[in-house]
Amino acid sequence: MRRCPRCTYPLMLFVHEGEELDHCRRCGGNFIDPGEAARLFGGHAHPDAWRESFAARSIGPTELKCPKDRSPMEAFEVEFEKEKVEVDLCAKCAGLWLDGREGFALQRIVSNATSHAEARESGAIKPGVASYVFQIFTGFPIEVWNPVKRTPVVVYTLLAMLVAIFMAQVTLMPNEEAWIAQYGGFFFLVPSEFIRGEHLWTVITCAFFHAGFMHLAGNAYFLWIFGDNVEDELGPVRFITLYVISMISGSLLHFAFNANSDIPMLGASGAIAGVMGAYLVLFPRVKLYVMIVVFRLRLGVYWYLGFWIVYQLVMFASGGEGVAWLAHAGGFFAGAICAWIFKGATDHETKVAV
Repeated sequence: MRRCPRCTYPLMLFVHEGEELDHCRRCGGNFIDPGEAARLFGGHAHPDAWRESFAARSIGPTELKCPKDRSPMEAFEVEFEKEKVEVDLCAKCAGLWLDGREGFALQRIVSNATSHAEARESGAIKPGVASYVFQIFTGFPIEVWNPVKRTPVVVYTLLAMLVAIFMAQVTLMPNEEAWIAQYGGFFFLVPSEFIRGEHLWTVITCAFFHAGFMHLAGNAYFLWIFGDNVEDELGPVRFITLYVISMISGSLLHFAFNANSDIPMLGASGAIAGVMGAYLVLFPRVKLYVMIVVFRLRLGVYWYLGFWIVYQLVMFASGGEGVAWLAHAGGFFAGAICAWIFKGATDHETKVAV
C-alpha cells in the first residue's frame, strides 16, 4: 500500500477526469505517475515543461520518499511574478508529489511564464525608455530574453573583486600614471619583462586591475550580461575553469605578438572575452537589442559577437594602439573552445529565441 510522504496516511486510489492518482484524504496531497500530470492539469504541468523553464529552480533533496518506490524526492520551486508553488519529483520514477491544489497552480504559473517569455522573445514586450537612454549613451547591448535559474555566485564574486581592487587602486594612489609607474611591473603584464622570466604571475594578476572607471565599467557590464547565463549553464567550477583559461590565453597571445614591448597590459577584457565566446557557443540563437546610432535593432547574438571578434582582429592588423586587441581574441577563442568541450559533457539544450 502506498502511503503519503507528508503524513504517512494510506493513499487511496482516486479517479479524476478519467485519470487515476493516489490521493491522501488527510492532507489533500496527490501522487501522480509519469505522464498523468500533463493529462490532468495540461501540458504546462508536465515535468519537462516546468523543470526546464526559467521559472523553476531546484532547491535540493527533501525528506520525502516516493510513495511508489521509496526513493528520495527532489524539490523544485516554480515561481513567476507573485505566485509560487513547490513540486516534489522522484528522481527514479519521475512521479510527482503535489500538495492540495498545487497541480492547478503549477499549470497556471508555467503557462503565464511561458506566455511572458514568448512575448519577450517575439518583441511584443519591449524594453522601456530607461534602457533606450542607457543604450544611446553607452552603445552596450541588452539581451532580448535569456533568464537564469540560479544566482550567478561566481560572476557576482568576480564583479565584487574587480570593484574592490579598483577602489583600492584609486584610494592608495589616485594618480593613474604614478600608480602604473610604481606598481605596474609587479601587477601588470609587461612583455619585455615577462620574456626575461620576471613577474610571471602577471599573466593572471593583470586581469584584476583596470586603467580607469570606464575601463572597469565596460568590462563589468559585459561580464554581468553574458556571464550569468554561462555560469548558469556550465556551473561554478566549469565557469571558473573557463574564465581562468581565457584569462591566461588572452595574456599569452598578447605577449606572443608584443614580446619586446615595455607597455604594461591590464584589464579583465581577455577573460571576459572568453565568457563572450562561450556565450556564443552555448546560446547561438539568443537575440540582443543593439543600438545603431539612434535606432534599436534586434540582432542574433552570432551577428553581434561575430562582428565584435572580426573588429578586434581588424584593429590589430591595422596597428590600432592603446588596446590589447589580441588579448580579446585569444580569450574569446579559448572561451569558445572550452564551452564547446564542456557542452559535449553536459545535457545541454540550446535556448531558442523567436
